[in-house]
Amino acid sequence: MINSMTGYGRAEKVLSKDDHTVSCEIRTVNHRFCEIACKLPRILFPYEDKIKGMVRDRLERGYITVKVTVDESDDVFGALEIDYDYARSYCRLLKKLKKDLGLSGDIDVSFFAQRPGVFRETKEESVPEKTWQVIKATIESALEEVSVSREKEGTRLLADMSKRAKRIGRIVTRVEKISPATVLEKKKNLLAKISGIRDLKYGEMRIEEEVTVFAQRSDVVEECVRLKSHLESLDRALGEDRAVGRRIVFLLQEMNREANTIASKAQDAKISQHVVSVKEELERLREQAENVV
Repeated sequence: MINSMTGYGRAEKVLSKDDHTVSCEIRTVNHRFCEIACKLPRILFPYEDKIKGMVRDRLERGYITVKVTVDESDDVFGALEIDYDYARSYCRLLKKLKKDLGLSGDIDVSFFAQRPGVFRETKEESVPEKTWQVIKATIESALEEVSVSREKEGTRLLADMSKRAKRIGRIVTRVEKISPATVLEKKKNLLAKISGIRDLKYGEMRIEEEVTVFAQRSDVVEECVRLKSHLESLDRALGEDRAVGRRIVFLLQEMNREANTIASKAQDAKISQHVVSVKEELERLREQAENVV
């Protein structure tokens, strides 16, 4: 069963006894490779590689955005504290300066609030293991939801792509059926040309030349057979339980090449109309395949 590269998942878990929570939101869209962008609290920066590894283990392709949020993170991982020793030294020096120079004015708290070093951060350098396990479980839950989302979208893609592939098969079958009549019509036209040739010696050369050109330009059976073979390969790929997006794109390119050759060799209005229909379906399939993992 094919999977889509488009998906969304979100999970939230309680992080502490104070009802602090951690949430993880993951969005995925189509991309040639697996590219991951993480939006994390600063305390989780050292864990970015671990988080990306978790994502790669579950999601093979796509542009993936992982956002982890911890509510009230300052309370969970630490906050600000006052460096009282530094503040007392500052205050003592200010009072001495005021006295020695005979300065006026009060020393109030607003003055200290603006001085660097009086307040400092007490962020923990690492996340406690118990806390990390909760965060990890939250990310895993979000990944599971994304996987389910991509599977559901993949089911929809599978139904649509299978329907279009079957329509292409029916059109190719019609081309095969009308091809003999097209060949006969061209043969009549060829015989009409031959009957107008008077020089027998020159006519024999022209006959061989015209018949060769006719055979090369009119026979589309080989192309139809190859196109149907590609359709069978596409049907098998759509049923496989692994990443097949690139393979499907390649098969569609090959089918488009065969369709172009059929139109070029047949040079028939009816067959050309059928080829146009085939190419329309192939284009829609290509657009869908761009989103297949």
